[in-house]
Amino acid sequence: MTSHSSGKHRGRALPLAARISRIADALFEGSFTGAPPSSELVGRAIRARHLRRRYFPDMFFGEPAWDMLLELLDAELDARQVTLTNLCEAAGVPGSVGIRWLNSLVAEGLVRKRPDPHNTFCEFIELEPAASTAFRRYFADLARGDQPDAG
Repeated sequence: MTSHSSGKHRGRALPLAARISRIADALFEGSFTGAPPSSELVGRAIRARHLRRRYFPDMFFGEPAWDMLLELLDAELDARQVTLTNLCEAAGVPGSVGIRWLNSLVAEGLVRKRPDPHNTFCEFIELEPAASTAFRRYFADLARGDQPDAG
């Protein structure tokens, strides 16, 4: 828990989705009306993450959840459906690791699984609306060149 937690949530951990939502609401009081990030901008972020692997060992950048979330945002912007296999490929992890990360993202309320109506053995994965909004705000800040708060 951070030192700037306040109110009724002080002293206990909030799920990640709740923390993201609370921070986003505090930063953007009211509704978000900014333009969605372009698929090009999200694609550049994904390519930049993959480019690191050319120069540095993977062990220093093990963030499968972030890679999965970026892939889901990119798919949302392109109106593509995503499966666990797609997410594992995007994150560069085997299926067993991908399942654990996916279950964590679902538990945190960041993504949801939706059954494939044409294949009972397949599920599609998508961002929850709150996570999509948080991502859009993140990329809007990034496009404006906002810097993280110090401390």
